[in-house]
Amino acid sequence: MHAEDFWEALRDRWTPGSEEELRSVTHHVLLHLSRALPPEEAEVVFGVLPTELVSIGLGGAAPDALDAPAFYAHVGREAHVPAEMAAEATDAVFAVVRGLLPPSTTARVERRLPRRLGQVWRAAA
Repeated sequence: MHAEDFWEALRDRWTPGSEEELRSVTHHVLLHLSRALPPEEAEVVFGVLPTELVSIGLGGAAPDALDAPAFYAHVGREAHVPAEMAAEATDAVFAVVRGLLPPSTTARVERRLPRRLGQVWRAAA
C-alpha cells in the first residue's frame, strides 16, 4: 500500500479538523500500538504499512501495556486532542491496518494486546 492510499482509506473512516490533526493523531495511535505489542508482532503489523508510517512505530520505548481508556488518554494528551477524538482515530487506524493483514495475524495481534484494547482492535472494521 502506498502512503496516499493509507491516508485516503483513513480519511474515509475518520475526518478530523485538519490534515495536520489527522497525521498527528495517527502518528500517536501507531506509536502506542507499537509499544503495546511485543517487538516481533509490531514488526509484522508495521511490515504492511507504507515506509513513511513504519518509522513512526518501530524502535520505540519498552512495551506499553495501556488498555483502551489509558491508550486514548495518552494519544489524546500527546496529540493535543480530546480522548474522545483519540478513540475515534484509534478505531479508524485499527480498521485500516487490520484491512492490510491476513485474518490469522489480526487474531494474533488481538491476543497480544491488553484485553480491552484487543476488543477495540477486533471491533475495528
